[in-house]
Amino acid sequence: MITSFRIVKNILSLFLVVAFSVTAIANTATDKCVVHLDKSFYVTGEIVWYQLYLTQAFKAKPVAIRATVLDANGLVQHSSFLKTTGGTAIDGYYKIPFNLKSGNYLLQFSGINKANKQTVLLVETQLPIYNDLEGIAKTVNNKNNLEQPVIKTDNELNISIQLPKNTFNPREKVAPTITVKNKAGNTVAANISVSVVDWDLVGDDLMNAGNMRSGAAVNPQVTSIISDKLYLKGVAKQDKGSAHAGKVLGAYSRTEDKVLYTRTNENGEFYLAIPEFYGDRGFQILGQQEDYEQIRITEENQLAINRLQALPTNDRIATYLGLSRQRKKIFQRYSSVESNLVTEKYTTTRKTIKPDVSFITKEYEDFEFMSIFFKENLTPLRFELQDSTYIAKMYNPKNQSAYDKFFKGKPLVIVDDIVTRNGDFLARMRMTDVEKVELFYDLKKLNKQYKLFGSNGVTKITTYDKIESLPVFEANNVITVNGVQKEAAFPAFDPAQINNNRFQPFFRPQVYWNADLTTKKDGKASFGYFQTDDRSTFQIRVVAQSEDGSIGYQTINYTVK
Repeated sequence: MITSFRIVKNILSLFLVVAFSVTAIANTATDKCVVHLDKSFYVTGEIVWYQLYLTQAFKAKPVAIRATVLDANGLVQHSSFLKTTGGTAIDGYYKIPFNLKSGNYLLQFSGINKANKQTVLLVETQLPIYNDLEGIAKTVNNKNNLEQPVIKTDNELNISIQLPKNTFNPREKVAPTITVKNKAGNTVAANISVSVVDWDLVGDDLMNAGNMRSGAAVNPQVTSIISDKLYLKGVAKQDKGSAHAGKVLGAYSRTEDKVLYTRTNENGEFYLAIPEFYGDRGFQILGQQEDYEQIRITEENQLAINRLQALPTNDRIATYLGLSRQRKKIFQRYSSVESNLVTEKYTTTRKTIKPDVSFITKEYEDFEFMSIFFKENLTPLRFELQDSTYIAKMYNPKNQSAYDKFFKGKPLVIVDDIVTRNGDFLARMRMTDVEKVELFYDLKKLNKQYKLFGSNGVTKITTYDKIESLPVFEANNVITVNGVQKEAAFPAFDPAQINNNRFQPFFRPQVYWNADLTTKKDGKASFGYFQTDDRSTFQIRVVAQSEDGSIGYQTINYTVK
């Protein structure tokens, strides 16, 4: 197996390097944000690892940075938030879906202006991504080849990388030492990101300058306007297409079981700051009955981008993609994956209010539909049939002194964490599908949990088989937000992980990534990793940012035989 794969590796080393036109690192990086990618191009199923270096103006000023992946049309493919705690270096990742189409994508890092809610672009970089499961025969006929431009970059730091030797064996541990000095020759404290790649496969790199990109100069005052809050943005329209302008909206957090407030502007656009969380959450946007209930919500899913260069393809790239499929088959053969992503687990809390009345429906199996159950049982929830359509209404039985004890509007109905005011849908639900019914009519408790959207009472329905979507208008207005990105470590190779099968080979073009290294005033940092089974030339790439914001980079090559 290993011998045959060496032949594959030799063919892969003939991969023709292609290049993208890029913006060179500025002469002085202290006023620009810089992003360092782990390697120059990617294949579907791999993970993009990156380190974002902010300017010194961000020091001691926590901000929320949104990392967004866009396609060539500016459509958002993925986004998540990075929260700083006042530092100027923060790392993250993007797991590329296996079904993503080949293309040149864009990774943007931006903040949100606290005053006008407009996006503030900090830095962006191209992501060349190839899908090795599509169009291989077609790409052979595309002879697109780009010459690599000569890009001059200034190095603001002196970085040295020391290795105990220049040649290593497969599965041997490599332990480099890094020393960072300023231009005056003095050692300095610095944040460091390190990448180790199979240079025969991915070099010369498509991005040049250590896979680094700098953005436009950042005005130091920008840091004072960028928010530290997570957020969602979108547009609300009425069903005829006109803007739902200047209206209050609710955002029902399905995870927290509570409603947040926001308001649209004259164009129907809305912005909502949301509490910090990890992973993803769904927010259902609700219109007020008094304003306009049947609204249509569109998430902010397109951002302005400069025209992306077409993804270069040629016969040798097609060969590389075909061999990449073979490598995936090896991992599949041994029931593993090439890029395994394991994230930290975070617990979520859900503070719900106690219902005023609850029913376990298995005790009422004789009733076929919900409308019959509530008709035969005297409860605060009632249904009125108007023109063959049921209208739900609710009252507070404690409010005996009121002239009309029924609430004026429709109650809020929450079915498996999806909100609707469709009383007809609720009335026609079969009792055998419903596990539990909870009624809420205490306005003091309702206002705390659901604001004004619960002022006409709330009914919660829990079904036996959770309903993912409802045949109601409001169910289409759910926006899923990826919150703060969960922490994850690069899955570095360890021979112990395959000791149970000594015949299992382990190949990977990306050997190591670490964005958590720092030096103290002595300017030194050490780390270690194990080589894979690849016989090749490898390159260690180091990018560093000193305390004064200076950026530097260095590389060193070594051989594995």
